[in-house]
Amino acid sequence: MTFSAILLPRLAYGDMLEDAFTIALPSLFLMMAIFVLNDFNDRDKDAVNSPKRPIPSMLVSDNSAILLYFTLLFASMASILYIDSSFVKCIYFSFAIIGLNYDHANRQFPAIKNLYVACCFQLLTMLVVFDNPNVPRSILLCAAIFIHRLGIEMSMDIVDMKGDGRTIANIIGASNAVIASTALRLASAIAMIAAITTQAGAIIVALIFLCEALIFRLWRAEGYRRSAILVMKGEIALGVAFLSFA
Repeated sequence: MTFSAILLPRLAYGDMLEDAFTIALPSLFLMMAIFVLNDFNDRDKDAVNSPKRPIPSMLVSDNSAILLYFTLLFASMASILYIDSSFVKCIYFSFAIIGLNYDHANRQFPAIKNLYVACCFQLLTMLVVFDNPNVPRSILLCAAIFIHRLGIEMSMDIVDMKGDGRTIANIIGASNAVIASTALRLASAIAMIAAITTQAGAIIVALIFLCEALIFRLWRAEGYRRSAILVMKGEIALGVAFLSFA
């Protein structure tokens, strides 16, 4: 998803396929490395919250996970060095430092977990939105993407409250966290209305509001909360489409 979120908008903004692919490729390897490392570090917690994941279920051994992590990390560093732009390299190295230290930050300061993840993803957003010459629109889109990601992270913490530390969801309570998460996602969609420049953009924003209605129904049926999270992630795909075509 992150790879597509960089590749497609850059193609839409006029990059050649080879250039867009070169800039987007490190995000694929880095995201995979970060997810493998986080799954490895969270294996005890996931045994409570998500026992069917590959590492807690022993589908993937600890040694295999670490080997895969270092392979992906090497591939990501090699692909970053292939990029000419110093700005893009700086963004990727910053993303790597922040992303790979997520577990340490989360263990020491669980209350800032949602903010930390949203800031991490915001770095990659800069690879796309600031190539757009319309600076006010770029800032608006950055804000919309940031608060939407913040809302998703908060919702995920509500589902995983049992095995988490003192995250925002645990501090303010599930009910208040649901309200805050919904408000953030709706604020993001409203901000996107102001950034619409094409008919395709209007259709995409309308679909996002329909997704929010579906999320509301799924969330109220408690057994479908993880399905609601998947719909939220589907909204990210719509956001990619918005960046590319709106």
